[in-house]
Formats: sequence, C-alpha cells, structure tokens
Amino acid sequence: MNMRAKKLLVVGGTLLTLAGVAVVGQVGGNSEAEASGTWVNDQLAANNKTIANAGYEKKEEIIKSSDEDIKNTINGKLDGKVKTAEEELQEMLDQYYQMKLDGLEDSEEYKYLEQQIAITKKSIYDRYVKEVDAIFAGKGQ
Repeated sequence: MNMRAKKLLVVGGTLLTLAGVAVVGQVGGNSEAEASGTWVNDQLAANNKTIANAGYEKKEEIIKSSDEDIKNTINGKLDGKVKTAEEELQEMLDQYYQMKLDGLEDSEEYKYLEQQIAITKKSIYDRYVKEVDAIFAGKGQ
C-alpha cells in the first residue's frame, strides 16, 4: 500500500470514529452528563462512607480505651501529689511521736517510775546496810 492510501485510510477511520461518537451521544440523550453524574455520585458516596468509617472506628477506639486512658492520666497527675502527701504524713507522724517521747518526763507514769526508783534504791540500800551491819556485829563497832 502506498503512502497516499495509508493517509486516506487513517483520515477515513478517524472520521468514522468521530461520527460514531457523535451518533452515540445523540442517541443516548445526555449520556455524558448522566455518566458523569453517576460516577460523581458514586465517588461522593464512597468518600462519605470512607470518612464516616474512619470517624466511627476512631470513636470506637476512644470509647474502648477511655477508661484505661482516664485512669492513666489521673494516676500520672496524682502520683506526685500522693508521694508528697505520703512523705509529709510520715514526717508529721515522726514529729508527733518524737514530741510524745520528749514529753514523757512530764507524764504521771514517768513521775511514778521516778518515785519507784527512789523507793527501790532506798529499800535495797536499807537491806544491804543491815547485812553489812551484821558482818560487824559483835566485832566491836
């Protein structure tokens, strides 16, 4: 086939193709707009579904982990305060205990024990003095 025949074949095929597209467009009414509207609506629905699913999944994830997240957050914020309160309480109790220890000398029990020590000391002294006196009895003293 010569070159001119090839060109005519290509131009003729192109014209027939264009004519076919024009005829199909007219026979189907506004099929391009309808097709365009269909895929746009389909895409819009798909986009909405994707976005809604993402929102739903995130909401479910939040609900599922909320108790643990709240607990961890509160514990994290209170840990330092609890530790400080614990240390302060222990210090306060130590100080109170030491104050009580320091104040024992003023208690009735302490005064009683002091008296008992003095009585016991005198009693033992008196007993041993008698024993020592017995050693020297009749020896001229």
